Amino acid sequence: MAGAGTAYHVRYGDVERLADYYPFEPVGRTWEYVVTELGPGAGMSRTGIATFTVLGPSELNGKPTVVVTVNRQMGGMPNEPGAKVIVRNHFVVTPEQIQQLAVEWTDSFNPMQHGRVTYTPPITVGRLPLTPGGTWEASTQIQSPREGEPDFRADSKRYVRVIGKETVVVPAGRFEVVRLEVKTSSTRVGGTRATESTRVEWRARGPGLVRLTEGPFELALKSHNDKP
Repeated sequence: MAGAGTAYHVRYGDVERLADYYPFEPVGRTWEYVVTELGPGAGMSRTGIATFTVLGPSELNGKPTVVVTVNRQMGGMPNEPGAKVIVRNHFVVTPEQIQQLAVEWTDSFNPMQHGRVTYTPPITVGRLPLTPGGTWEASTQIQSPREGEPDFRADSKRYVRVIGKETVVVPAGRFEVVRLEVKTSSTRVGGTRATESTRVEWRARGPGLVRLTEGPFELALKSHNDKP
């Protein structure tokens, strides 16, 4: 991606940079996470592995992007098959901010389960400074064609708050992190009822995301490799 290469390097000297917490280089960089999905009762939870990989520069709708794939494989539950979902994320990366332009996914165990979401304008998912108490907002319109609703759209707002700095322990080790709370509110175009969700992210300088929780889901970093 022309002109964006300097956005990837982790840091220059002691200057904190966005790529400290949202690394998108080098091509081939990988992260492996333990995925936990809590079920409604005893014996109804399941676990799996998610592998994130930086594929590198691309283009979508005339915009230069960086593609990060997620290969998530979950075990099954009683009377339920497992899932192997391939996700392709398109990000617009600059030294000032990280924005998501689109996400596509398919379940290779069940090819009928697939979809695509685009964000117009791209939704900001990362920016500096990550100062405790700091906040930012971002708005977008989601378009997500689906069966019976080829023109499904929703207006979405994201509210991000920097909770503070703390220490977390995950399978990959102990990390000093910044904790972020991400609240999203989406209302279908023409509708009045909002759908709300809350995600918490723990990000460390270097590996980036080390833990994430959203509803019944949790990601916990197991390993990472910045050398392809």
